[in-house]
Amino acid sequence: MEDYKKAVSRHLELFADQRSRNWTTTWQEIRDYLLPERSRFLEGESTKDVNNGQKKYQYIMDSTPMNAIGNLAAGLKSYLTTPSRPWIRMKTMYPQVNALHPVKVWLDRLAEEMHSVLNRSNFYDALHNTYIEFAGFATGGYFIFEDEMDVIHCEALTIGEYAIACDDKGVVNTIVRRIYMRIREAAERFGRENLSENIRNQLDRDENARVWIYHIICPNDGRLPLNTRKSEPYISIYCENSNASEKPLQIGSYPEFPFIDCRWNVISNDVYGTEAPGQKELSNIKQLYKEIEKKLVGIYKVIEPPLVSNQHSTLINSLPGGVSYATDAYGNGQALTPLYQIKPDIAAIAQDIEQMKETIKAGFFNQLFLMFSTDPGDRKTTYEIARLQEEKMSMLGPMIERLISMLRRAIDRVFAIMVRQGYFDQGAYLEPPPELAGQDLDVEFISLLAQAQKTSGLRSIDSLMQFVGMVAQMSPEILDRVNFDKMTEYYQDGTGTPADCLVPQEVVDQQRAVRAQQQQMMAAIQAGGEMADGAAKLGKTPMNQNTALDAVLKGGRR
Repeated sequence: MEDYKKAVSRHLELFADQRSRNWTTTWQEIRDYLLPERSRFLEGESTKDVNNGQKKYQYIMDSTPMNAIGNLAAGLKSYLTTPSRPWIRMKTMYPQVNALHPVKVWLDRLAEEMHSVLNRSNFYDALHNTYIEFAGFATGGYFIFEDEMDVIHCEALTIGEYAIACDDKGVVNTIVRRIYMRIREAAERFGRENLSENIRNQLDRDENARVWIYHIICPNDGRLPLNTRKSEPYISIYCENSNASEKPLQIGSYPEFPFIDCRWNVISNDVYGTEAPGQKELSNIKQLYKEIEKKLVGIYKVIEPPLVSNQHSTLINSLPGGVSYATDAYGNGQALTPLYQIKPDIAAIAQDIEQMKETIKAGFFNQLFLMFSTDPGDRKTTYEIARLQEEKMSMLGPMIERLISMLRRAIDRVFAIMVRQGYFDQGAYLEPPPELAGQDLDVEFISLLAQAQKTSGLRSIDSLMQFVGMVAQMSPEILDRVNFDKMTEYYQDGTGTPADCLVPQEVVDQQRAVRAQQQQMMAAIQAGGEMADGAAKLGKTPMNQNTALDAVLKGGRR
């Protein structure tokens, strides 16, 4: 086994790896120009970067970039994971099992209960914060902890306060977090007796003083000399640091990795994400701020131009409103006049600034969430809107796929917690039907964005129906080739409509059988009525009038 102090030091070195690979420098620059309230870069055990209310907006010259990333986060929440409508649906791995009506109803009920669990918790708040970190720093994440009251409790992190590591498949399986905690909180949470002697002495002097607490979650591979449940695949350790104590403050374990990471794009075997809008638009943001600054300087120099005075001095002050002291070649003083005259093209500068703002908004995909907010005079057909939607959704595709991967892990974690809390026990509200015995479940996303990416398949059904409708006007027999039942099921599945909206297939078959039997009976009754009517008319036909009936009775002779 590995020595405890060495093991803790090995995990805390993940922060040093961030600095050595210049991740911290890159994130700090994004923080300064885009997200000044975020990040906790606690270099050298310093507290200068802890959120303490100090000024943070000294680099911000315009709110457009901050609004752009805020609009992206709000759009993702509204169109991908909105709490106001269902955005997930459960299913099994086998379509024939999913087609069973009791299974459909139970899966819909399960999805409704999972939505209820998410709505009762702070899941959506954590998700919104993660979207901002994801778009700005290319890396974000949050914890999903088990909670006795609300089933789950989430805690979103900000860049710089944690470090992560991956397994050989590039999946994050280790996280180390630094928590700047009050000593009183540490004593209440971990017990005074578990704190180091140094911290206990500080507690007696000032209980509101803060200390560093580290939280390590890593695979429970048996390398650490700690007593944990061997069946739990992840170990949790709270400690002060590698030198403060010979033992951890608290140890525990998790059946699933509780940290849900979200990385924009991972290149090769990198650990942290890259190529997020916050990184790619940083140069444009700097240029925008520089142009705004130069525009203001130009305006101020027109309003308050630098002046020349008749005092004897060689100093030149060219700032707006500045005064320079000079004399002519003969030593004569000069009246107070402008040092020079400028006529900046403010309109051209303002136009370039507006273009730069639109470029930044486009970099954060703002226009994609406003695809229907067009000029009222710009009338588009349904087909044109559908094509426009497909084009824009294709641009969002890679980003949505990464987010869906993150959400899938979150749903798996929530489902596992619900299992442990007895949601699916025998006699419970969500007791599975017998048809699901031995079946694995999967999650399907039915949010507005996810559905928009699936509508291309539904449009092919629409096109087929339009074609069949035109052909049927000339040849009604073509309708025999169309399986309307299957088409309806595909539409119900593609639109995410609840299964209760469709009558079960076996009930439909029974109804059709009864309807067919009734139609046969009606046809038989109608045929019998026609025969009786014919016989009655035949009985009223006069005889010996040289009619066709006389010919039949006489053997065909008239």
